[in-house]
Amino acid sequence: DTFVSPELLAGATADKPKEAVILKYEFVEAKDLPFPSEEGKHQLTVEVEGDEYTWLPNKTSLKAFMAKFGDNTDAWTDETVKLFLVDQNVSGQMKKVVYGKV
Repeated sequence: DTFVSPELLAGATADKPKEAVILKYEFVEAKDLPFPSEEGKHQLTVEVEGDEYTWLPNKTSLKAFMAKFGDNTDAWTDETVKLFLVDQNVSGQMKKVVYGKV
């Protein structure tokens, strides 16, 4: 799988985000994730510039989507969202983190 990465969104900010179309939502159990995790994650398949990517949205992004599209995640299919990067402290290191808004 190809994940949404800071490289894909290079230069994308809250003021100048990249558009993405939600193709699929699924919840992935912790044991099925490709990395160690104590809890499962929400996973979206999104299309950015004609290519499909996997994205594990953070809770802030999920709340924004639920506020706009409702909590029936099946209804999110084909909705357009905007992705952008935020500099954030992750485990003591500043990293670029992908956020989404509508």
